[in-house]
Amino acid sequence: MAPAPGPADVVSVRFDLATWADPERSLSALLDSFNETVPGFDHFLIRYDHCLPVLLSDQHDDVQRALAAYLCHAPYRKVTDDVQLHPFRDAVEEIAGRKTIDIKLKELMQTLVFGPSETFESVFRRPLKELLRHSPAEEIESELLEQVLLRKATQQTLNMSQQRTLIAALGSTNTTTTSTFSVQGGLSPAQLALIAVNHPMLTTEIVLRICREALDGPKSPQIESDTKSFFETLQSLAPTTKTFDLVTRLLRSNAAAPAPMHEAFLKDKTCFQTTVAHLARLYVLGPLLSNSIRHLELQESETEAQIVQEFHEQEPGLEPDRRQVDQQLDVVMAKDVATFCHFVRSLVNSALIFPPDLGSLRRQASECKSALQATNLLHEVESMEADLQSMTEATLIELKHFALRFGRYRDGTRLYSELNSLV
Repeated sequence: MAPAPGPADVVSVRFDLATWADPERSLSALLDSFNETVPGFDHFLIRYDHCLPVLLSDQHDDVQRALAAYLCHAPYRKVTDDVQLHPFRDAVEEIAGRKTIDIKLKELMQTLVFGPSETFESVFRRPLKELLRHSPAEEIESELLEQVLLRKATQQTLNMSQQRTLIAALGSTNTTTTSTFSVQGGLSPAQLALIAVNHPMLTTEIVLRICREALDGPKSPQIESDTKSFFETLQSLAPTTKTFDLVTRLLRSNAAAPAPMHEAFLKDKTCFQTTVAHLARLYVLGPLLSNSIRHLELQESETEAQIVQEFHEQEPGLEPDRRQVDQQLDVVMAKDVATFCHFVRSLVNSALIFPPDLGSLRRQASECKSALQATNLLHEVESMEADLQSMTEATLIELKHFALRFGRYRDGTRLYSELNSLV
């Protein structure tokens, strides 16, 4: 293997990637040599003029393409995940998604793009030839695949095979799972919201795993705060079919979750348990319905303003007929209004909109050894039930106002009729 060129031999117009593509060295070591040897002002031009064409071409060997991908991607990845600040990310992702490249190179690039930061460097300190012979596949299978897929799910829709792999790793419904994969250790509430946009089933499994990790971990007041933040991030999801599917799944789940108890009662070694359905009802449903209503009202207002503006542009000095405006509004809004109304009606018909049964919490409270603590906990459970009932009543009133305001839509009229029939 020819020695790496010295500083005097390297200028951007004469850079030869093949000279640097030493399969005996690691990618991180090659990057360090590149940074030490090549003048800093030449770095971007070399990546753009020499590395990027090699990466995009099928005519170069895997060693050169792997090095080109690493040189283009790694320095930016360490600094930011913002695509707008990363000039080469789209190219590396596009190559990583190609079906025509070798599977070892494909897996290496996927690790490069989607691998978690804490394990990123450990993988790429291995010799390049070893990565291409035994790509990170084995290591990903045992340690990284879950984090790789989790990170990938925040940026694009996973196929069903990938979702099944991740759901199996989460093991939320299997209490005997031996997986050491930790969701809270590698996922933020904001990232969960990104995953939820296109993955309702996967998001449900992630939430269940978060709750189980909270119950299995060291008990502290922070447990409730951390778990609550993951639920609350779902409040701001757009009112789409996938969002409503996700919320329905959570409201139907009887999986165990840490109860929202007062800090004073966390001194006891017992971790009080409730259900995912209770937390979803407490932290997600009401705010989500309110946000959905505001979203539809804003959408209607903006659509109406656009219709009127277009009319004024076509007929200066005249005002549009109100009936025609409403007809055009109906064309744009009817589907979204119908989707929301169908969701609310399904909640009513399945009783998911009403407060959940907290009988399990009552039993746990009554089993406390201290009679005083049991009494205090029972009072708190009663307070929870009263708060949930108040939230439900406020939500129903808000929904009636929505249905009345959107009564010109058939689904709005039907929803208002059903809400009025509730006792």
